[in-house]
Amino acid sequence: MVRPSLKLADDGTRKPPRRLTFNKSVIEAIKPPATGRLQIHDTRQSGLILRINAAGSRAFYLYRRVGNRPVKMKLGNYGVITVEQARKRVAEITGQIALGRDPAEERRRKRGELSLNELHELYHEHHAKLRSTPKTLVAEASLWKALASIKARSLSSITPAVM
Repeated sequence: MVRPSLKLADDGTRKPPRRLTFNKSVIEAIKPPATGRLQIHDTRQSGLILRINAAGSRAFYLYRRVGNRPVKMKLGNYGVITVEQARKRVAEITGQIALGRDPAEERRRKRGELSLNELHELYHEHHAKLRSTPKTLVAEASLWKALASIKARSLSSITPAVM
């Protein structure tokens, strides 16, 4: 079994180095910290970080600077994605950043996007002022029942094929 070389901390306990070449045996050999979290950088892929918390959970993150601002994005939990998948994803995102895109900003924008349900509530709130006829209200209720399965989806993800 390959063990990462351990260094002594100020309190005399052993701690893993801050940079390692990630592979399955090395990642699984790292003990979680007693408190807080531990961040280790991959030596093969710049920007790839493994974060281990006190509960033992391990996750891959991308760390890059976009413009003058640091960006940290979670790529996935260890076990759900492999080291090679994480490296490949970091390379893809780094390429997007080099082309001037900000993937973290795109994620934030998608999270803030209206869902179909929120749009319906806004429409209903403003449309109620126009005093709809009973026939129109029945037709709207029928339409809303048909769309109930996709009401939580964001507007940009709804296409004619989805409906």
